[in-house]
Amino acid sequence: ESPRWLLTRDRREEAWATVSRLRGDIRADEGSNICACEEFYQMAQQLRVDAAAWAQGGNKQLFTKPSYWKRIRMGFFIQLQYLVYITSLYQNLQLTGGIPLILGAAYVTVATLSNFFGALILDKVG
Repeated sequence: ESPRWLLTRDRREEAWATVSRLRGDIRADEGSNICACEEFYQMAQQLRVDAAAWAQGGNKQLFTKPSYWKRIRMGFFIQLQYLVYITSLYQNLQLTGGIPLILGAAYVTVATLSNFFGALILDKVG
């Protein structure tokens, strides 16, 4: 289980033990490993910030806050460029006929579904 997931479930001691073990320090106290301590603190702080942001509107902010909306548009157009050139990539691999178009469509479909479901379960599973 990830330390972040454990922190979301108020299992602070287990989360610290996991971070400490990942950083190679088997001592259980939070002051013994500076790097692990900083990472743990940053994780806990980020969860507090996330909770505060969620209380102010959650995912709705992605489309209403101008700075977030700008990032979403930029990500969308970057992905769109890849979509445009994927058929050329497959043609350069000596694939002919409708095969490049079919492979491109299959890739985009699988990638879209995988990203959607991955985003849904990321924080739920850990």
